[in-house]
Amino acid sequence: MVKIKEFRIVVPMSMEEYEIGISYTIMKMEQQNTNSKEGVEVLQQVPFEDEKLGKGQYTSKNYHLQSKIPSWMKGFAPASALTVHEESWCAYPNSRTVISARFLASVH
Repeated sequence: MVKIKEFRIVVPMSMEEYEIGISYTIMKMEQQNTNSKEGVEVLQQVPFEDEKLGKGQYTSKNYHLQSKIPSWMKGFAPASALTVHEESWCAYPNSRTVISARFLASVH
């Protein structure tokens, strides 16, 4: 079952200014939390067009989370369990994001 939530935020700027600001903030945060061993790995970033969402940007990313998990978990979790995959279709203000942990999907 899919749960859909809608948030409305009143901001003192235009939608175009907000879109630029939020894109910059996300990019800056990802840049600050990325080093040679972990962080955000952008796999693909291309324009897309969809009937429901409209025109926008498709992004595929891997998040490498080695320092973000508790140390006791690192002892038994394989390296593949420390990576989360995100696919995002952003046609501002509409978006769709799918986050998956490939390791957990393969556990039976």
